[in-house]
Amino acid sequence: MQAKFKSFLSGMLILTAVIILGAYLLFTQFIPQYYLPIFPWLLLFYVVSTTLVHYFHLKARFGDSKRFPRYAMAINGMKIFAYLIFIVVYIFTQRDTAVPFLIGFFGLYMLFNIYEVMVYQRSNRPEAS
Repeated sequence: MQAKFKSFLSGMLILTAVIILGAYLLFTQFIPQYYLPIFPWLLLFYVVSTTLVHYFHLKARFGDSKRFPRYAMAINGMKIFAYLIFIVVYIFTQRDTAVPFLIGFFGLYMLFNIYEVMVYQRSNRPEAS
């Protein structure tokens, strides 16, 4: 479990660095008017939530296999609920920047979900003997 988690963390570090570089170029060269000061916090929110969710998925996966589906669904449900709370709180407090925020939120959601799916697919492949 520890080796899989370390591999996930190194991939997460690379993904985060690529996102930071891409966001820097995007917001300084192409669309600086859409930069939101909350973006670094949004990125941190995704990194922490994705890492925690992956850790708990690994913990459930290497535990009792009969409980895994229930734990996985509960973990994903809590993740989606946390995302929804984050969105609602921001939109109700910052209505004037809601659209750029939602676009950034959705973009990060897609990037981190693609990474998670790739990691899960890679970890579920049968190992060559």
